[in-house]
Amino acid sequence: MIGEMVALELLDLSQNELTGSIPNGLFMLKNLKFLFLHKNLLSGQIPQVVEALRSIVIDLSWNNLNGTIPVDFGKLDKLSGLSLSFNQLSGEIPESIGRLPALKDFKLFSNNFSGSIPPDLGRYSALERFEVSSNRLTGSLPEYLCNGGSLRGVVAFDNKLGGELPKSLEICSTLLAVSISNNAFFGNIPVGLWTALNLQQLVEVIICSLESFLMKCQLVFHGLR
Repeated sequence: MIGEMVALELLDLSQNELTGSIPNGLFMLKNLKFLFLHKNLLSGQIPQVVEALRSIVIDLSWNNLNGTIPVDFGKLDKLSGLSLSFNQLSGEIPESIGRLPALKDFKLFSNNFSGSIPPDLGRYSALERFEVSSNRLTGSLPEYLCNGGSLRGVVAFDNKLGGELPKSLEICSTLLAVSISNNAFFGNIPVGLWTALNLQQLVEVIICSLESFLMKCQLVFHGLR
């Protein structure tokens, strides 16, 4: 049984045609650091009891998982990458995830999540990728997304978000892409978005590989001064 593999640190079963549910014992492996189960046919819920406190990367994307995000994910203070995109997950995002100190990649796009985004997301970690598009999220974008000075992308299109854009985006010099269409935002566009250093440098063509666009795409920037 997988629960007996107590020394296991890395498990990569990605890009197969595995079916069934995720074993409950998997997240009880206390030495597990890297878990890659993406691009399979897994179904059912994510085990809710999580004792794999050394987890660094969890990628369960591109499956048929349902249910909610385990509240215990909020205990994973070494977690730098969480990818749950392209599933049928629902419910609210646990607020405790927003306080994870090592979180860099946060990818939950193409699910059925509702409620607000944890307000502290980015406040305690150097967040790099924030991708929550194609859900049913409400409320506003977190104010601290670029607090760590490393944010490269804000991808939140096709939700029910609203309010004014965070003023912190004005001084987010690392931004490469912002995609927030099909929401209910209002107010002024932060002036800094037009003068961000990285956007100024991309005056011709860049290749956009953010997964939430579903395919590689070309972004053309003209006259961003």
